[in-house]
Amino acid sequence: MPMKPYITPTLILFLLTTALYAAGQEIPAGAVPASQPALAVQTPEDAVRALLLGVVRNDQQAIDACIVPDKESAVLAQGIRLDAAKVAQLEELVKQRAMHCAKVGETFVPPRGGPTITFTDEQVSADRQQVIVAGYPAPFTVIKMEGQWKVDAGGMIAARKAVAKAKADQRPAETRPSSTAPVGQ
Repeated sequence: MPMKPYITPTLILFLLTTALYAAGQEIPAGAVPASQPALAVQTPEDAVRALLLGVVRNDQQAIDACIVPDKESAVLAQGIRLDAAKVAQLEELVKQRAMHCAKVGETFVPPRGGPTITFTDEQVSADRQQVIVAGYPAPFTVIKMEGQWKVDAGGMIAARKAVAKAKADQRPAETRPSSTAPVGQ
């Protein structure tokens, strides 16, 4: 019997943002005004939610406020062109998304397959948490820095860069930047 595809609102959000970003529909950071005020970050889950809202809104300032400093974080705010109604819809999905901090010994099973993770006391402690978001392919690592919870967004940044590279590799050779052109041109 054929298996039904595992489609969730989270997967749709992830695929939509990745596909539209890959299609080159980038806009400057902050071009989509936030329809809601910034989320107060008091817990590791709040930090993850604030990051996801910042990404949906293409809000570089909000993103930087809730992640471990990363010189390449700008790629997270180079989002997709969405009308205000779609932004509001995605914001609601993010706000309603079930998430929790993993416990030592808890096992995470990726929703679409792949290796499982059993969390250790090196991954989960008073200053380091793994936030599991329903339907997401991997947990978010959240670290307490100077009393504030910050998401290690390195994995998201790497994924966005990989999408951009794949997109660039698919362009015809005559439209690619020359190897002598300055970076970013």
